[in-house]
Parts: sequence; structure tokens; C-alpha cells
Amino acid sequence: MSILLIEDDPLWEDAIVRFLEAAGYEVEVADTFEKARAMLNLDSEQPEQPKFDLLIVDIRLPADHEGLRILEELQTRQGEAGVPVEEQPRVIISSVLNHVAVSDWEDRARSDMFLVKPYNLSALVKGVRSLLEPRTDRSSSDED
Repeated sequence: MSILLIEDDPLWEDAIVRFLEAAGYEVEVADTFEKARAMLNLDSEQPEQPKFDLLIVDIRLPADHEGLRILEELQTRQGEAGVPVEEQPRVIISSVLNHVAVSDWEDRARSDMFLVKPYNLSALVKGVRSLLEPRTDRSSSDED
């Protein structure tokens, strides 16, 4: 499973990468808005499905860019290309701002989890596992 971490704080980035790699995940990092767009193929005229299973996106990036703008653009492109939501990357949004302060931003882009920094890295790994674990059809196992 591959993860794209979009984070501009080098210390926080290093800690997240170490924890996720120790848990067995492949992690690539984009520390700017421009790098994230390129890694998600958003610069291309021919959009491709991103190779990432999960995105961890910091809301505030350098040069007053918003991480959610990247998500909006990606989700719009995937919608236009007819990519089903279940095939799109899962999304964790992170911020130093509390949940109430970003609720209007969160409404702009689909996300699966919101974390307020500094968050517990063990909890992050647990959240990543829960988002990426294969979904099983439990209804058939409940019936006898």
C-alpha cells in the first residue's frame, strides 16, 4: 500500500514517514503544493489514476497554498474521468487548526479522517490501517 504525505514541516514529515514505514507502508513525500500536483499527475493534460492508496494532506502549505485545493482538483478530475469513489485514494486531512476552525474547508473536499496536530503517531498508524484494510463482506459470514 502506498501513501502520499503532503506535509511542509520537515520534523513532522520525518516522524510520520518513520512510523508509517515501520508499519510496512511505502511513503512518498511532497513538501510543496507544486510537488503534490506533479506527483498526483494534476499537471498532465491526460489525467492518470494516482498510484497512491492514501493521501495525508496538510491544510496549510508554503506560499499560502491550501492542501484542500489539491484534493478538490484531484476529486474533480477523477469524477470527470468516471473513477468510482471506492477506487479513489482514501484521504486524511491534518492541521494545526482545530476541527471547528476548518469545518468549512473540510466540506469542500471528501475526506475519511481529520487529525489535529500534534496527533499521536500510533493513532495515525491505526487510522491508516483501518482505512486501507480490505473490506470484507460481513453480511454473508453473519448468515448461517
